[in-house]
Amino acid sequence: MTLVGPRDGLQVAQELLESKGWAVEDAMTLQQALGQWGAELETGAYSVPIWRPSEFLEEVLDICLENMDLGSEAAYTTAVDLGCGSGRDLVYLAQRLPSHWKVYGVDNHGNALIRSEALAQRAGVQVHTLNCDLRKPGSMQEFYGCIALVHGARFLDRGLLLEVRDHLLADGGIFIWSTFMEGEENLAPPFKPSRRLLPGELRQTFQSAGYTILWDEEGEL
Repeated sequence: MTLVGPRDGLQVAQELLESKGWAVEDAMTLQQALGQWGAELETGAYSVPIWRPSEFLEEVLDICLENMDLGSEAAYTTAVDLGCGSGRDLVYLAQRLPSHWKVYGVDNHGNALIRSEALAQRAGVQVHTLNCDLRKPGSMQEFYGCIALVHGARFLDRGLLLEVRDHLLADGGIFIWSTFMEGEENLAPPFKPSRRLLPGELRQTFQSAGYTILWDEEGEL
């Protein structure tokens, strides 16, 4: 990790991150960063996005949509990004899914939802946001059985996974999830076991309920 920021805050930020297990390889002021990377900068009228969705979502979305089979439930064209944060995956879904789909971002942090809406506006897509504590059982009850695609990243609540599996998804719907997993050494947050999946746990949770597994992968961030 490389930190870029005001000189008086760099040391504090570095100490805080390192105390939580992050490895900070370098820290520099904005002026130093521009001096180091300035030759790589381009100017002009054309602008490119400065954000990317999660790599896993990019990797699997096409194959998931190709295998989606809602049958007689084809009227269900709603997707939700659970724990959407500032909206990068939410906006990506809105960009990639057909325009008649409704895409919801759900989070319990109001400021994050405001950022999600702003990102969607800049990207020229429409999203809907819902301020909701997903750790409360039944918090998504109004959507039971009518969600065609559920996505989540870097977020884990086992009760929520069961709610998605048993109630939220429409028949033939798609579930895409990527989050942290227990390893031999947990060198970076989250450190709590409740926030980390066991090896094979997610596959077993859905396979045991009759779901077809299209993609199951363990990797490193």
